[in-house]
Amino acid sequence: MKKKTRLRILLYVVAFFVLYFLHDYLAGVWGYQINKGMSFGVNLELVQNWLMVIVLAVNLYVFRGKWGMMVLNIGALVNIMDRVKFGGVRDYWNFMGWWVNNINDWVIGVGIVILLIEIWKENTK
Repeated sequence: MKKKTRLRILLYVVAFFVLYFLHDYLAGVWGYQINKGMSFGVNLELVQNWLMVIVLAVNLYVFRGKWGMMVLNIGALVNIMDRVKFGGVRDYWNFMGWWVNNINDWVIGVGIVILLIEIWKENTK
């Protein structure tokens, strides 16, 4: 295995655990509410876990090697772990009485932005 690939895998694993423990810490400090729905409260309880895993697998295949995809996957994996452990995602940021989201959702958003920039740069060469 190439040194660059090993470094990427190590970075991926370390970033995953850092985000997981940060998410646990923030949920413990601020309290949380379990969100059984998907993004923006969309509720597809019967299929959402499998749907998320399938989308994640397709994304990994299509966008392999992209930093944005790595960041997005880290956030998604922590959310999937929450769903397995708690039956939903722990949301701890409250906006005017509405439990909005968590740090994982923001990491996913940042990953999407990075991925879009990578694709744009690739297509403008």
